[in-house]
Amino acid sequence: MAIQQPYNFSLTGAYLMLPVCMDLATMYEQLRDWTLVKEKVVAEKVLSGTREATNKKRLHVLTGRLETLTPPEWEVYFDGTIEDQRQIILLATARYHRIVREFIVEVLREKYIVFNNRVLDADFEIFWRSKVAETPQLETIQEGTQRKIRNVIFSMLVEAGWLEGSVKQGFRLALPMPSERLIRTLAVNYPEGLLLFCLPDRDIKLYYQQYVGNQAT
Repeated sequence: MAIQQPYNFSLTGAYLMLPVCMDLATMYEQLRDWTLVKEKVVAEKVLSGTREATNKKRLHVLTGRLETLTPPEWEVYFDGTIEDQRQIILLATARYHRIVREFIVEVLREKYIVFNNRVLDADFEIFWRSKVAETPQLETIQEGTQRKIRNVIFSMLVEAGWLEGSVKQGFRLALPMPSERLIRTLAVNYPEGLLLFCLPDRDIKLYYQQYVGNQAT
């Protein structure tokens, strides 16, 4: 049985930070070495946090997310539109943070499939309780930290264009459609990534057949 990825709640210190991630990606395109990228970030003081320790932790999380991207995904990023880039950064974030991935797939996707475009604070509470039931270790997370995790996830999804609205008023699903090239890249290299765009199973199957076909057999 495959080992389940542990939960990583370092997201509370980094949010999505799209502009910074795009700067990091530009540096990576030029240097092709994450060690050199990190050195450049420190030397040029790219991160604006007032504490060196905070900047160091934030840089570790942001680069950790981007390092999950595969060469084909980087090709789409470098050649793609701003929308492609934004979606790929969220893809990397969801891949790095299990809790983000599961919230998108188990809550947003399920709502989208049944044409329910409202996302409420209560939806996260129900989701969190289900995670605690599955993983008792989460019971040790204090209520304040749980709220921070919720707020960061919602903030990420708003910045990425997946949601519109606020915690107080509720959110509306505003899911962006991935480009054909991104769909093809995921279908061939990372089919489960299509779940993050809330596509129904039948569409994922069709894309897989279209772009992979008999290559898998």
